[in-house]
Amino acid sequence: MIKVLVIGPTYIDTTYFVDRLALDCSSKVISKKFYLGGTGLSLAYYLKRLINGVGFVSVIGNDTPSKIIQKELKKNKINARLQVEKNRIDQATVLIDQKGEKICISERKITDKISISKRNLNSLCKEYPAIFITTISGDKILKILEKLKKIGYLGKICLTLNAGNASDSNFLEKIYSENIFYLNLSVKEFNLVKDKQNLLKKTKFTTLTDGANGSYIYEKGNLVGKISLNIINNQKIPNFNGAGEAYAAGVIFSILRGTNPVVSAKFASNFVIKILKNKKNLLRRSLNYETKI
Repeated sequence: MIKVLVIGPTYIDTTYFVDRLALDCSSKVISKKFYLGGTGLSLAYYLKRLINGVGFVSVIGNDTPSKIIQKELKKNKINARLQVEKNRIDQATVLIDQKGEKICISERKITDKISISKRNLNSLCKEYPAIFITTISGDKILKILEKLKKIGYLGKICLTLNAGNASDSNFLEKIYSENIFYLNLSVKEFNLVKDKQNLLKKTKFTTLTDGANGSYIYEKGNLVGKISLNIINNQKIPNFNGAGEAYAAGVIFSILRGTNPVVSAKFASNFVIKILKNKKNLLRRSLNYETKI
């Protein structure tokens, strides 16, 4: 059975639907929704649509939205190990008026404090033959990789890089010695990498996503496929939020089944189309709580 442990961030936003936008609190609130997100939570959520064995390690706060996160993870049967950080605020607050215009009145205050003890990581390594670390700081990634090496982990290590990771040459040089099985990043982030060919050669499989333009998949530095994201009936998709995590979930699921990288990328692209065409499949659309005021 395919089992994957996801290590990455999570958050929740509060959106108020109001009669008009006003920063002086004079707007009339019609309803509100909580929207969940974060690359770690998103990846775990989409993987769960493909496999049963999904584990998740992340940090949450001790506020009400964090309790919603816990409830939804339990509801979706994602085996979560969550660290609670007392001073963490997991939510941003957004106002949207009846015309659809919006303003953000408070930003998320998220600190990157994901950490796993060697003992806990050793226990998780025995359970999960693949570990996917997504968009946390380079220092945290390196500490986890160091512990995995000391444990003697022989499973598949996968990474999603953010802009800070991609532009840090010292960080990239350090991960090249860690036998990364699968690396996922966007074309925009890839353009920040100074030695692009070296990055592609040092990883067994690499995918570059480019929104509506599709994706590229490399095997040991060689481009083996360019996959177009064919939107059925030319349906226009307003945005691709969450598509990157859905794509990564589809690729790693398919590759771990023994499928070749090109077929895996095509499977992942079809999975993304399925997700985008039905808004109920999107994490931020489907895991929400609506409250009438």
